[in-house]
Amino acid sequence: MKLLIVQSASGGKPPKTDVGESGWEITATHSLKDGLREMGIRGYDAVVVDTTTLLDPDQQEFRSVFRSAQSPTCFLLVASALDEEIPSEALFEGVDGWLPLPLRFSDIRSLLDRHLAMDGELLRNRAELRRVDEEIAILVAISNIVTSNLEFIPLLAAIAHQTSSALQADRTTIFMYDAEGGKLQAAFAEGLGAYSITIPATHGVAGYVATQRKMVNVSHAYEDSRFYSEIDRGTGYHTESILCGPMISPTGTLIGVVQCLNKKTGTFTETDERMLSVLGPLFAIAIENAILYENLQEEVKHNERMTAENIRSERLAMVGRMARSVTRDIAGPMAEIVDRATQLAREDIGVGERDAISRSIESIVDHLVELAQELLNFSSEHMTLE
Repeated sequence: MKLLIVQSASGGKPPKTDVGESGWEITATHSLKDGLREMGIRGYDAVVVDTTTLLDPDQQEFRSVFRSAQSPTCFLLVASALDEEIPSEALFEGVDGWLPLPLRFSDIRSLLDRHLAMDGELLRNRAELRRVDEEIAILVAISNIVTSNLEFIPLLAAIAHQTSSALQADRTTIFMYDAEGGKLQAAFAEGLGAYSITIPATHGVAGYVATQRKMVNVSHAYEDSRFYSEIDRGTGYHTESILCGPMISPTGTLIGVVQCLNKKTGTFTETDERMLSVLGPLFAIAIENAILYENLQEEVKHNERMTAENIRSERLAMVGRMARSVTRDIAGPMAEIVDRATQLAREDIGVGERDAISRSIESIVDHLVELAQELLNFSSEHMTLE
């Protein structure tokens, strides 16, 4: 700690201290002029000035030099006698504290320690606020990406990728919980794909999380009795650290677990745990919505198929009814054709009458052709389903 004391001769001797023991480096001057020169040469952590020096006609220059030559983090302390009346001209903005005369090093150090403690707390609060802001930004970004995806497998892939990115994990696996079968199925695993792993719901860290419904943070996987090493042997992957949390819906239903593997720098932290605990319920809601959307799509397709079959059946019935109607319609003309043909077979029929009968038969045949064409047109236009 570098300390400059700008003190008039009447203010007494500057405080003595063992610089090597305290870690403080003290420079003392006995005039404002010397103090101004010293501030222009070096930077200090704190400057102590007495009121007598501040009442010097050049005190305005002291204020200007202090602000321009010293860091904004440099403390300005003013010393005065306990019974001294402080003139208003000795007061100005930026004074960080007051000290009694004669100066004692213990008083200076005590006052600065309090200021440093307050500044340290302020810095810690600022760092905490910055960290919270960053976490909120990450959560909002993940929320926007996840909630905008309704396709099941793409959604799980997005959840895995975004979680790995946010928590700096090497890879993430999304296990879906099968209550009836008592299994955990890796519906999506980074590096492996979809539906690549199935384990009993009681096995491994993921099984423990599913059973206990609480988060687990493992720093050394192979030293933890809950770790299920068979997956590593089967995939060729080497697990070191694990952060695994449940995905529980608002109704209390266990949807599955999300498991992050191998933190890229060190092991998973309390901050990572806090973030995953917030993401778990969000993932559960998004997955439930995707499953509902998938089921609705299947239901719509089923209804479309049923509707198409009903329409096809109805149209077949219509064609049948029309065919029966046409059959009835052609019965009369066919009888007429037979009658006309019988007349043509007579030997006593004249040429003119024969021609008239032939034209009559042609007319009847044309009518039958029209009826048949109508039936064909109806079949071709109305029986084809898109």
